[in-house]
Amino acid sequence: MPYRASRSRGSIRRSGTVRELVMREILFDSIKCAFSLTPIPPTSIQGFASGTISFVTLVKFLVDLRSFVDAGAEALFRDAGDSRCYSPTAGTQDGHDNIADMYWRTLIGNNTRREGYTITRETFDSFKRELGECAEMCLKSGVYRNSDTRSEVQGMANTKASQELELAIENVIMSDSQFMKFLGPFWICLQNRKLFTTDTGRFGFSSMHMEKGDVLCVFNGATTAHVLRSLNDGDTKVCRLLGEAYVHGCMNGEIANSGLAEQDLVVV
Repeated sequence: MPYRASRSRGSIRRSGTVRELVMREILFDSIKCAFSLTPIPPTSIQGFASGTISFVTLVKFLVDLRSFVDAGAEALFRDAGDSRCYSPTAGTQDGHDNIADMYWRTLIGNNTRREGYTITRETFDSFKRELGECAEMCLKSGVYRNSDTRSEVQGMANTKASQELELAIENVIMSDSQFMKFLGPFWICLQNRKLFTTDTGRFGFSSMHMEKGDVLCVFNGATTAHVLRSLNDGDTKVCRLLGEAYVHGCMNGEIANSGLAEQDLVVV
């Protein structure tokens, strides 16, 4: 899905120094919570699917990924005052379904059309269920230990439990599984990036360098939103550009209709 966060004509001019630019934009939100870096194993998605990474690395990735996905959902629903967290069967009461839709779409940058298939809510529900089942098997098998001070993956004897675990993981990472259909776009969107929530309840992802208190803007003529860091002790008129951002519900010109005013910003 091509983004078009701004429908205005771009406006950039030089400031007083070579390293500064004056850009026209709309500041629209601030980062409330920046999550930990997305867990991604040290390989390509093709290498992951073909089994070129070790079983130990794979086990740790699946457990860490389940924790990451659950933490994002819990934070988003908690901010919305919904204690149920993500549930495929929760229905549409109290806006639960809208929050769930925002959540899974953000994880893939709302790029639902893939080559040969379309990602749906059902695809994500299958991904989350299969991930949860594998992670639970990893934890129960004893191959993965987690404590307050350390997390480690240890070897496992060739027992019936280990064989069942390996078979379950092999089935999950098959190239045509629902898990892999969602993991591929998720991987592309969130590699070396962080998820975030905002002061007004928005959800998105951006640079690994962003922190709580950084601000979101849409530059005139930009295809995406951007994350900035104030350099003036609370005054956001001079900022450092940290990178592009995906903010759900703000990627197709919506900010221009929000009633917020455009302003000039010095970017260094």
